[in-house]
Amino acid sequence: MKTKKLFAVTMLLGSIFMSTGQEVQSTTETGLGVDNGAALNTTSGTVYIGYQSGNATSGSFNTMVGHQSGSNITSGNYNTFFGALSGQNASGTGNTYTGYRSGGTTSGNHNTFTGYRAGYNSNSSYSVLAGYYAGYNVNDSYVTAIGYYSGYYGAPQSTYIGSYSGRYNTGASNLFVGYQAGQGTNGVSTGEGNAFLGAYSGANNTTGQANVFTGDHSGYDNTTGTSNVFLGHYAGQNNTTGSWNIYIGDQAATSTTIGNGNVFIGHGAGLNNINGSKNVYLGFLAGTNATGTNNVFIGNGAGMDETDSNKLYISSSDVANTLPLIYGDFAENKIGIGGFNSFPTMSGNSNISYYTLFVKGGILTEEVRVSYDSTWADYVFSEDYKLKSLQEVESFINKNGHLPNVPSAEEIKEEGINVGEMAKIQQEKIEELTLYLIEQNKKIEQQDKQLSEQGKEIEELKKKVEILINN
Repeated sequence: MKTKKLFAVTMLLGSIFMSTGQEVQSTTETGLGVDNGAALNTTSGTVYIGYQSGNATSGSFNTMVGHQSGSNITSGNYNTFFGALSGQNASGTGNTYTGYRSGGTTSGNHNTFTGYRAGYNSNSSYSVLAGYYAGYNVNDSYVTAIGYYSGYYGAPQSTYIGSYSGRYNTGASNLFVGYQAGQGTNGVSTGEGNAFLGAYSGANNTTGQANVFTGDHSGYDNTTGTSNVFLGHYAGQNNTTGSWNIYIGDQAATSTTIGNGNVFIGHGAGLNNINGSKNVYLGFLAGTNATGTNNVFIGNGAGMDETDSNKLYISSSDVANTLPLIYGDFAENKIGIGGFNSFPTMSGNSNISYYTLFVKGGILTEEVRVSYDSTWADYVFSEDYKLKSLQEVESFINKNGHLPNVPSAEEIKEEGINVGEMAKIQQEKIEELTLYLIEQNKKIEQQDKQLSEQGKEIEELKKKVEILINN
């Protein structure tokens, strides 16, 4: 009974086929379907399966499977079309089109298109397009587009992987990987030489070139910014026109929009910097709320709330208002060590606004050399130098309690010591003391001479006295 049913089904299918299809079997051709190419043309090494598949072609070694697949192709060899209307109006050689209307009007060579209308209006060669509408209007060669609407207008030497990746971009030599990576704006996205990796990375780029964005939403709002490197989740997310920046770390420079020439490395580094330029922030939350320009912040939380420009912070605390280990001002050419956030201008009554190094605490070093531009104490040896007498010095000491031209204890306590000036003063006193010693030595030598002469006179007198006594 089962055998009879199977025979009946076979005969029924056969009758349907005989009434609707044309079968061709030869040493060079295989055809199956109404008006298939093998039934209408003489070619070599071809397989046509489906209604009007390859019915106008004269090429050889083609395989066309599907309703009207390659139906209007008039030339071209070594093609494989699989799917209804695939390669319907195509021309070219060595192409593989799989999917409804894939490669529908393509004229290029050596392409592989897979997916609904993939490469439909493409005139590309050596391209791989896979996905719904992938590379639909590609007119350049060496394009790789994989994903829903990926590389819709694909440009030469570009790779698009992910749904909507590079959908509207027409610039050359781009690499977009991720959902909406480098999607761009229809009619205006022409940026070239970009590499965007991550969902939404560089999604709004228009004419920006030579950028590298890696991470979810990295460089999301970039439009014309050029030569940027953003690495990390939301790194440089709001950058629009800023160029030559390097942002590395989760949420690094997320809010920066137009800043140029910045280097932010670390989680949240430069997070809320809006338009500052030429900054270097290195460390967790370094410069996270800073807004200035030409700053260098190094360390955990360094300069996190600084709003001014030209500052240096080396710190390791993300607690607000913590004084940094090292603080500097590039504009004033000053640096402070040990806990500064500003620089004093007066020490007592002394103006120190021109000082450039400030240190809290002691300094231990093996050697200190002081460069001294003022006149050294050798003026003491000049002929016109008025050396005070020791009586005058004694009188000054009794009245003032310190040597002439030497700061008093009160002055030192209030104003501190100028090391170079103090060294000169001490040298002055040493040289004055030397002059006193020289003068004193001369007096001693004179006294010695006088004593020697007196001794001789005494000896002569002794001799005369002895003579008188003896006579």
